[in-house]
Amino acid sequence: MNDNHKTTLLSVIRGWRHEVAKSAEIRREDEQLRMFNDAQINKWLQKRKEQLANVRPERELTRDMINSLASRGPVQRQKRKPQEPPNIASGAADWSVKE
Repeated sequence: MNDNHKTTLLSVIRGWRHEVAKSAEIRREDEQLRMFNDAQINKWLQKRKEQLANVRPERELTRDMINSLASRGPVQRQKRKPQEPPNIASGAADWSVKE
């Protein structure tokens, strides 16, 4: 092998090693980015779950009230019996004038 071929071969090997190292670095960065994104997504999902848990009772109450009102129909009031005047003869309320 002459010096020209040897120089070319060494240059190719150096270039190949550089490309392998570069692609490994890119893979590491991509993996770190993926892990960061996963952590952010999980954090958001947890926060959203807590928010929904906090408003669930209020939403259920509102839903139940709407369902109750929708299923009732018009409000029907009960008729009251007329009140009887107090029994004056029993002496509880003696309004008679004594002379």
